[in-house]
Amino acid sequence: MEQHLGEIDLSPSSILTYLFIAHPSPIGAYTLKIIAFYANHVPQTLACRFYDACNGKASRFVAEQFKEWYYVWRTQRCKPYMATYWNMSLGRFIYINGSLLNQSEHV
Repeated sequence: MEQHLGEIDLSPSSILTYLFIAHPSPIGAYTLKIIAFYANHVPQTLACRFYDACNGKASRFVAEQFKEWYYVWRTQRCKPYMATYWNMSLGRFIYINGSLLNQSEHV
């Protein structure tokens, strides 16, 4: 995972909380979006396996949510400002844009 993201322990504490402590649930699903593995160019299967390994509380819901978010990002190619995510290479929160809009706009 660090080949795609860099050092995980340099992430903000809120992201580390979502990865290692927060229990995945439909209500808390949005919290996974700020990690935005897809916008950090992490393959979907690797992102899901990584989250499962970190959290240890994996559920079918998590895999479905990852699949849905990757699908939306790929199909909404030109949609700006879909959400925000932590960009590991820039070390800042950035807007998620559709997959064809690769500009980095700070939140």
